[in-house]
Amino acid sequence: MHQVLEKIKAARHIVLITHVNPDADSMGSASAFYSYILQIQKKVTFFCHTQEIDARLLFLPWCDKIKHTIPPSCDLAISFDCGSLKRLGISLDIELINFDHHKSNERYGMLNFIDERAISTTQVIYDYFTSQKVKINPKMATALYAGLIDDSQNFMSDKTEAKAFDTAKLLLEKGADKKTVVKHLFHTAPLSLLRLKGLMFSHMKLHADASIVLHLVTREMLESSGAKCADCEDALEESLYLPTVSVSLLLCELHDGSLKGSIRTDGTIDASLIASRYNGGGHLRAAGFSCHDISLKNASQNLIKDILEKKR
Repeated sequence: MHQVLEKIKAARHIVLITHVNPDADSMGSASAFYSYILQIQKKVTFFCHTQEIDARLLFLPWCDKIKHTIPPSCDLAISFDCGSLKRLGISLDIELINFDHHKSNERYGMLNFIDERAISTTQVIYDYFTSQKVKINPKMATALYAGLIDDSQNFMSDKTEAKAFDTAKLLLEKGADKKTVVKHLFHTAPLSLLRLKGLMFSHMKLHADASIVLHLVTREMLESSGAKCADCEDALEESLYLPTVSVSLLLCELHDGSLKGSIRTDGTIDASLIASRYNGGGHLRAAGFSCHDISLKNASQNLIKDILEKKR
């Protein structure tokens, strides 16, 4: 922790990096850190490689400052919630500090601040702030709270422990806007998302005595619904509500021909181990990966085979 602080103090221009297709945890962590870097009067850039960020996240502080290129003057990078360098979406030639909570994190940073016990990266950032006696203002509290409740599935995840509730209480006391966070993350859905969910549920396939759900989302499905790949996550999660299902799988076809894969499980199979076979990672119950130069059909066959081997 002391080394992290020293690197931040020595830097002249710091770039804060979310992972590609960012969620509330990655964005919330970077947003809160943006306020912190401003507090210590350092030059800062908020970077995300993804051009079209989920509109539900744009309520987070400083989203209007997001850039899609990194200024050449940056001399220190800090990544948030990124399990691997690949998830940054860009190559770097400057020193990097890696904040995360994924057990599959590749420790790619010059300094790696990883807490696998934390339910979210925003919880890791909160712990860093409190250890350094950083003043957490309402903007920072809101950003940190967003990541906390998103990764804990609004405190319904099995991984949610007492510390998550304690952190939430302290953030609310510091001014976190609970109503705005909940509204945007859990009670807002564009028409395109609802259309896509309908297509996904009508096309989903059941395997292995209805214990595995497979969603194959084509570019045509995205285009006809007007949705983005990130919009697939709701249907993927909800598929686990089926009483016989223990694994929910997604393969989404992107415009560049690559495939985005996501895995959700009830905990009987480690999703991160499956994702690691495709250079991805994550947690026991949720993981992701990318595939290139392979069709939806072949990728899905390989994925189902890997799952069945783990279920034996």
